[in-house]
Amino acid sequence: MKTKSTFWKNSLIFGIITGIVLILYSYLLTKLELDQNKALLSAAYLIIIASLVIGIKNYRDKHSSGTISYGGSLGFSMIIISISALFTSIYTYVFLNNNPEIIERSRITTENEFIAKGMSDMQIEMATKFISAEFSAGSTLLSYLLMGFVIALIISAIMKKGGDPYQQAMQDINEE
Repeated sequence: MKTKSTFWKNSLIFGIITGIVLILYSYLLTKLELDQNKALLSAAYLIIIASLVIGIKNYRDKHSSGTISYGGSLGFSMIIISISALFTSIYTYVFLNNNPEIIERSRITTENEFIAKGMSDMQIEMATKFISAEFSAGSTLLSYLLMGFVIALIISAIMKKGGDPYQQAMQDINEE
């Protein structure tokens, strides 16, 4: 029972920390007006990767006798990703609702990109209709969950570490 509570506690803590770091990173990019730079935006996934590796390693080595299954690692990762994605999308919604000039800047950037690609006025109008705080928050949540899942699959395969099955069975019996 203790293992399950430390599993949840640790994954929630790392999810909250990851969410806060992603929010601070997003805020910094916005304030420096680098929030349209796709390479810098993608660097947020490096934060997620680092958080998963550190979180899984911490839990595995300090609370799980140095072992963690692939499924345990994947579950741990998905809790971290879900919590951080939820925090980040709520922040995105609140921040953009209180800063409409950022939405407008994004709309102008998108229009200019589409004009450069030779898209029609109707196509540009349809595409820019979706630039809103709600859409940005939703796409943030969805992209972090989907990309986070892919990242979690890979990280979990790398971070899993099996132990002696006999010792694990005996530990489980002793805990009961």
